[in-house]
Amino acid sequence: MRWYVGTADSVASAFRIVDGRHSGDGAGRDAGGFPGCGTLVHAVGVSVRAAIGERVLERPLVRLGRETCGDLPAARRREWLLANGLGGYAMGTLSGIATRRYHGWLVAALAPPVERTVLVGGLDEWLVAAERRIPLSSFEFADGTVAPEGWRTLESFELDGSLPVWHFAEGEILVERRAWMIHGANTTVVRYRLLRGPAVRIEVTPLVTCRDHHLLRTGSDAVTHTSPRAGGLRVHFDRPDVALDLSVDQGEVDANDGWWLGFRHAQEAERGLDDLSDLYAPGTFHAELAPGISLELTLSAVTDGDAGRVAGTLEAELMRQRELLVRAGAAGAPSPVRQLVLAADQFLVERQLADGERVPSVIAGYPWFNDWGRDTFISLSGLALVTGRADTAAAILRAFAGFVRDGLVPNNFPDAAGDPAYNTADASLWFIVAAAAYER
Repeated sequence: MRWYVGTADSVASAFRIVDGRHSGDGAGRDAGGFPGCGTLVHAVGVSVRAAIGERVLERPLVRLGRETCGDLPAARRREWLLANGLGGYAMGTLSGIATRRYHGWLVAALAPPVERTVLVGGLDEWLVAAERRIPLSSFEFADGTVAPEGWRTLESFELDGSLPVWHFAEGEILVERRAWMIHGANTTVVRYRLLRGPAVRIEVTPLVTCRDHHLLRTGSDAVTHTSPRAGGLRVHFDRPDVALDLSVDQGEVDANDGWWLGFRHAQEAERGLDDLSDLYAPGTFHAELAPGISLELTLSAVTDGDAGRVAGTLEAELMRQRELLVRAGAAGAPSPVRQLVLAADQFLVERQLADGERVPSVIAGYPWFNDWGRDTFISLSGLALVTGRADTAAAILRAFAGFVRDGLVPNNFPDAAGDPAYNTADASLWFIVAAAAYER
């Protein structure tokens, strides 16, 4: 089983079980960051939290216990995904082992929704309790060795809405790891919280690179230098228009840099492709975890004209997801329907045009597809209309209409700058079908 690692039209097809309305008021921006439902959501106001509860879903639809988490082959096969509404994402396996070249804690869309660039490929995480060192992470190396064996301490995994949550247990110690991306920004936040047991120290070493998400990279030329910044470090790459900020909300950092060599990505080997990569460790963050004291590690891409870290709390992301459910008329729907509403949101992104304007679009699938015309219009009803985001649907139709050439809608947009491809006839027909669905 994989969650959301599929295509937009497959999710949207399943989502047609939702009985929703697609009327828009034409004002404001919807909870997903697109035009459409700002007025409705703000009218609901704080009642959203009361109506839906402190979690996005009262009980997680996806929850896996020790029988799966403690089975390494099973944990390697199951994958999680976070998306940021720009085409960027974070993705990995339940075990923590990066079995694909696309796995990473921060894959930034530097020219939304494309130029997706792996900046953080892994996190080396340890708890220190008295004389014990307890691993939370796992890696596979070139000779097949898996070390450390953090998967052995993984007690459970669940999705809170669309956010992954891990629980690690060792004796009396129980620690939660939770991750989210800030919507509309190339930023991932990872939070560690002690749920049970005595206070412990936590050590986290980000493992970084700078590479196209389709390409693996070895050697030590990706990073040029590291500089200190408030609360952490800034990593500078051989690509001068992008850097990486690493920061924490408490604790300290040791800037002990070095290269980790020979990470193996088993899924790439199975596909007959190159399967090894190297990662750089700029430093290690240390902090105390105690009741009421958590650690938040923020991983943020810095591009030209961008100041770096973007503020965004867990509470804000939980509220955004609750608002999506209200907008879809699904706040009281069965859990599978609500989970599909949130899955649909991950495929709605923004495309940056040549003049700098951003318009909504649809990612055809994660991790390697861009926005494709055919997939966009097959899935548009399920992604935007029955979820109450009609203005987003209209904006997508208008955006693609602006690229019509000789009666053809683009089949797909390239990974980098360049003209779209016009190598399909049925995308134009699906455009008409989608426009008719919008008018209904």
